[in-house]
Amino acid sequence: ILMELGNQIGRSVEFVAQERDVQHLADDMNRQYLAYISAYSQKFKDEYTKKYVAEAPGKILNKIDQIREIENSLHFLDPQLLEQINGYLDTLAMAVSPPERQMWDGAFKNLAFLLEKSIVDAQAQTQRLLVRSRDITASAIRGGILLMLAMLVLSGGVAYLIAKRISRPIAHLRQATRYARQGKYNIRVPFESHDEIADLTADFNAMMDALGELDRMKAMFLSSITHDLKSPLYRVRLGIENLVDGIHGSLNPEQMRTLEQILKDLDTLSRLIYDILDLQKLESGRFELHLEDVKIEDFVRETVRKHAISFADKGVGLAMKLKLKDAVVRMDVRQIERVFENLLSNALKFTPRGGKVVVIGGVDGDYVHFVVKDNGPGMTKEEAERVFDKFYRASTGKNVSGTGLGLAITKQIIEAHHGKIWVETEPGRGSEFHFLIPLAG
Repeated sequence: ILMELGNQIGRSVEFVAQERDVQHLADDMNRQYLAYISAYSQKFKDEYTKKYVAEAPGKILNKIDQIREIENSLHFLDPQLLEQINGYLDTLAMAVSPPERQMWDGAFKNLAFLLEKSIVDAQAQTQRLLVRSRDITASAIRGGILLMLAMLVLSGGVAYLIAKRISRPIAHLRQATRYARQGKYNIRVPFESHDEIADLTADFNAMMDALGELDRMKAMFLSSITHDLKSPLYRVRLGIENLVDGIHGSLNPEQMRTLEQILKDLDTLSRLIYDILDLQKLESGRFELHLEDVKIEDFVRETVRKHAISFADKGVGLAMKLKLKDAVVRMDVRQIERVFENLLSNALKFTPRGGKVVVIGGVDGDYVHFVVKDNGPGMTKEEAERVFDKFYRASTGKNVSGTGLGLAITKQIIEAHHGKIWVETEPGRGSEFHFLIPLAG
């Protein structure tokens, strides 16, 4: 059963990689179609444009055929989903010549949704297989223990050697599956035998290699695209600010409101880009901390007071209960301030008008212990286990603005200071975010 699970996991990972390739091919096809539409709609076309308009439909249809061929070769794909994908590919083909933009956009949007759905379903299946593998491994361990007890009655020492040989590689696999669930794909299980468990170990390590490569490619893509976006965003912002400042002429009130809203949206996008870049640096160990000794109580009071106006505007109370005396912490001031900003902003988003947020701090052995406590909707146990994951949004936060990176960055910052962070919460009873930072010295 474990070998078959390993094979299924391998096929699932391979399927996700192939579907990602199809997504890239589809995106390239869509960009080509939009360029074709733009050229086709020009009233006066030069010879180059006419040639491009004549050749583009064939190239687009060729990409549609490539996608169709790949999808039809994926045995892991649900037949009903494959039929829908082929249907939308047929619609895209009909929208090529003559070009029908509305037909194309509708079909491409549905195709992109189905491709993403197939990947999400496959990843969910992989997760279920990993959980099942863990459960079977746990059952095998329990069975091994029972076998050991029976053999102890019969032959003592022989049973001990057998149980040790069986349980150790299985325990390693079980531990490795836990790391896989946390997104840590650099763990490899050592080979300790030459039997079926060794085959399963090989399949598991191959799966971790594939998942690690996918995660690395995703990180490289995010890093690359965020770097490439910074300069264009800066130029866009500079141009809009020039318009707002009246450099290119006066604006009416409606135009001014529109541009100011665009600037706010650019600020949001810029924050997302810098959050992604900072998270990549933190995860790779390339983030440099500027450490200094700080009297922590004064620092916390000043930092929390900065948020008093935003809390008052929403009608949410903000209080502090600090018993830090003369405690000194060696820390990066800007980054720990960022931790408080993320936790307080998060608490404000989820606390209803009339609610209250309390910041509690005290000395706990060799650490300072902080708690940011709110009386918002709270979370389930399953949501609390994933709340520090990148881009994760709990069910109560689906309609709340944010990038989904704040808590992930917060966790990385605390761990970079050799601290620890966790959450205590229950549905309907609010949340308490705890974190520890070592005292100086």
